[in-house]
Amino acid sequence: MVERGNDGRKPGAGTAEPSSAGASGGSGTAGGTDDQPDQPGLNGTGSLQEGPLQRAARTFLEGAGPGPLTEPEEPEQPRTAEPVAAPDAATPGKGGNGVLATPDTPEDINRLTAETLRALEGNILSAYIPMKDGKPMDNSSATIGAGIDLGQWNAEKLRELGVREDVINAVRPLLGKNAVQARQAMDDLAAENAHLQLTAEQASQLNERMFTHFKELARQQFNSAPHNTDAQGKPLRKFEELPKEMQAALTSVLYQHGSTKKFPKFWEHSTRGDWDGAIRELRNFSSSPDYKYHTRRNKEADLMQQGLDRLRQ
Repeated sequence: MVERGNDGRKPGAGTAEPSSAGASGGSGTAGGTDDQPDQPGLNGTGSLQEGPLQRAARTFLEGAGPGPLTEPEEPEQPRTAEPVAAPDAATPGKGGNGVLATPDTPEDINRLTAETLRALEGNILSAYIPMKDGKPMDNSSATIGAGIDLGQWNAEKLRELGVREDVINAVRPLLGKNAVQARQAMDDLAAENAHLQLTAEQASQLNERMFTHFKELARQQFNSAPHNTDAQGKPLRKFEELPKEMQAALTSVLYQHGSTKKFPKFWEHSTRGDWDGAIRELRNFSSSPDYKYHTRRNKEADLMQQGLDRLRQ
């Protein structure tokens, strides 16, 4: 006699137990076994049992991040920026541009430049030819005022600088003449009991226009020097923002020599912002025992040192 259960069926003859495929998506057999821990089965209440992999997948899909089988990542710690030394605006090579935080006023700059040139050049009202051993010095011609070589100028150029017409007329006999020609012209005037001479006011007007011209020339050449420009041709250090003492010293050297080609070492040091090197060059400008401008060069070096000291305060 066949025993039947309460529902009239043989024990174990019913439908197969639910496959785990519905939960895991795999092809599991009916009725999961305990020796397969990675597969879900039925718990004691008849519900589908969730395995570790399924739990991790569900947790991830629900947006909770990695499941329990995934090693949690260490949170990234904020990095502290390394301290950067403040640039030293006074010293070349330390990130600064070698200018004052507050530039000197144009009035102060012009005043010091004029005072420097008047002190170093003097102010002679009568024309003369600088001589050494009976010969004109440094190819000089007739000179007047604050060391102005009239042989280097003509009336048109003086007008361009803003020199007044009465001053131009006063020096006209010596304009554009070399030393020999100027000597002859001066002798001719002397024969007529005349001398080429300016009043103090005329000399002052001529001097001031020359001072302004050479300061502007120094500015233009400094700001466009190869060692002082970036890839776009803009100046790394602007002449007009340098300490007034440095501007005066640079203008003074150019004023005397007329061209930066005559002092290439000093000019290169200066345009590179190597002020210590520029000062050394001024103090050792010539090794010749006959060089007569050591005193002037040292005064210019003293000026430049004053400007450098202000930068480093």
